[in-house]
Amino acid sequence: MFTPAAGATTSTFQYEITGTSPCPNDQSVATVNITPQANAGADGSTSVCDNSVATIDLFSLIMGEQAGGVWTRLTGTGGIFVAATGMFTPAAGATTSTFQYEITGISPCPNDQSVATVNITPQANAGADGSTSVCDNSVATIDLFSLIMGEQAGGVWIRLTGTGGTFVAATGMFTPAVGATSSTFQYTITGVSPCPNDVAVATVNIVPADAGADGSTSVCDNSLAAIDLFSLITGEQAGGTWTRLTGTGGTFVAATGMFTPAVGATTSTFQYEITGVAPCLSDQSVATVTLNVCCIAPSLSTSNSTLCVGTAISLPSLVTMNSPAGTLSFHSSQADATAGTNTLVNTTVAPATNTTYYVRSTTGIGSCFSTAAIAVPVSTNPAPTVTNGSVCAGGSIDLATLVTSSGGGTLSFYMTQADANAGTNALGSSIVSPTIATNYYVRSTAAGCYAVKEIIVTITPVVCGNIISTGPN
Repeated sequence: MFTPAAGATTSTFQYEITGTSPCPNDQSVATVNITPQANAGADGSTSVCDNSVATIDLFSLIMGEQAGGVWTRLTGTGGIFVAATGMFTPAAGATTSTFQYEITGISPCPNDQSVATVNITPQANAGADGSTSVCDNSVATIDLFSLIMGEQAGGVWIRLTGTGGTFVAATGMFTPAVGATSSTFQYTITGVSPCPNDVAVATVNIVPADAGADGSTSVCDNSLAAIDLFSLITGEQAGGTWTRLTGTGGTFVAATGMFTPAVGATTSTFQYEITGVAPCLSDQSVATVTLNVCCIAPSLSTSNSTLCVGTAISLPSLVTMNSPAGTLSFHSSQADATAGTNTLVNTTVAPATNTTYYVRSTTGIGSCFSTAAIAVPVSTNPAPTVTNGSVCAGGSIDLATLVTSSGGGTLSFYMTQADANAGTNALGSSIVSPTIATNYYVRSTAAGCYAVKEIIVTITPVVCGNIISTGPN
């Protein structure tokens, strides 16, 4: 008995019959030919993405095969299969395929087969990029899925760039808001090995069109200063266009947005326009230049006032008309009043000689003014001289005889210093009859100015026949 085993080789076995003398022995040979089994190798496989176009050597998938076999396609469609070389090149639309490699067995051994499998794995597909444009004042919610095309479900959204607005990654929704900037959002589908992840980008372009906020200024109708219209509006984008909407006169330069008023120019409006980029409309703002009639000089009149040496007067009290009411200032010269310079700090004055002051009244947005002179003549106080006197008891004396000089003024006599200074309660007569020594007061008045002197009259306790002068006082 002979039982072959793995590794056994072709073998011969001899059967011998021992001969009976004189006959020789006799032999026969039994041969067992070991024919090698056909070996197509071990099955194998690979996986590729459905967009792969790299040629696959099917021999690289199976292992241990004998050469000389034949390839056939068992399952699958698409791609290019070359049986003679055992090569397969996938192509778009190709499906998972199996390829059989067969070695023909030598009788009595059967044929042997192995299978190479090429698994076509669908590539991850996040779709094609897409975008939209919205105005910077839009608050409408945007479905980011509506921007990309052909995407597989189950991906993840993230924000790549931009700020502002409300982004909900779980739903792929974005709601713009004031101040939001152009933003990009990435949608990712995780690939199944060996395929990589795939991404698509949805772009939301925030398109601004902002001409800024309206503004205005007011100037006098005699102003010639150039006005930068850009300084009146606020928050505007650059690159807009200026046009004049209303008003006449002055010089308007649209290219630079400058306006220079001139005599006769009227209140004017100027429009600044930013051209909108679709889908946004153009935006406009308006700069208004109001020209006011500023120079209405006030009517101004004054009164003069004579002062006595050593007395003071308030200059504002001498302004009798100031209409329309302007701001008053006082000056020592007409030139200063005209220029509005060297204003007097103290408007209560006490000049020693005849003096002319000047008042200026200023009104309006522009420096519109009038001036007027205030004459302040200064009179010299009279300088009377007197002597004291005495009188016998029961006698009389004429106070006028005790005034040696009136000093150029008119005389009046009083019992008290206060009455003399006030010019009140003057004595009805200058002849007095004191019973005791008495102080009298004489007031000399000239051109509104006065001086007061004291006269002392004493009582002589002797018999007197005549008035006795006791000397100057």
